[in-house]
Amino acid sequence: MTPQDSFRTGAGKSVLRPWLGLIALVLAMTVLRGVYAGLTDLRTDEAYYWSWSKENVLSFLDHPPMVAWFVRFGTAIFGDTSFGARFAGLLAMLLTEALLADIVWRVTRDMRATIAAVAMMEASLYFGMLMTKVGPDVPLVLFVTAMAWALVRLAESGNARWWLAAGAFAGLAALSKFTVALLLPALAAFLLVPAWRGRWLRSPYPWLAAVIAMVVFTPVAVWNMQHDWASFRFQA
Repeated sequence: MTPQDSFRTGAGKSVLRPWLGLIALVLAMTVLRGVYAGLTDLRTDEAYYWSWSKENVLSFLDHPPMVAWFVRFGTAIFGDTSFGARFAGLLAMLLTEALLADIVWRVTRDMRATIAAVAMMEASLYFGMLMTKVGPDVPLVLFVTAMAWALVRLAESGNARWWLAAGAFAGLAALSKFTVALLLPALAAFLLVPAWRGRWLRSPYPWLAAVIAMVVFTPVAVWNMQHDWASFRFQA
């Protein structure tokens, strides 16, 4: 082996080591969250959302239906257990971290910043516990992060089709929790700052994205039409 080969091997190991450490950390924390999910009884609010998963309805008074769909997904695999009810949250945490890592890498091209972003999510123990619980914030966090990821891909590539993905994820976020509406000013800022991005308003893609989001949100709209707009009045 030449000195150059030795240098490349050493450099490769030095690059790989932080990633291996991060993967080990994520796996260990996921196991701990899984143990908590399986051994801890559902809280009152979690049992409430579990009861939703047994109903064949389009939406609910307090929240949109995504939390019930998450519970139904997990219990279809693992049965009506605490772990089954919380399983989708464990997956959502991993997917959120993967999306965040890709966002940070694409924005910074800095390995240390990417690793730090994921490590900070794991270091926030309350956030990790939140994603293990049954609640509407669990899918909300995942789909809002996915929407941000699609917009980063749009800004990076200039490919207008990423608007469509962002619209789909926005609709899924709206199916998770009504507070996603608070992101509308941020989306407007993304569209208008810097000023040259305003050209997208002359393209059909942002408008198609809005249509996609509204179509995905249709179950909630239909349920509210059938129930005198009860959810919107309740939240207001």
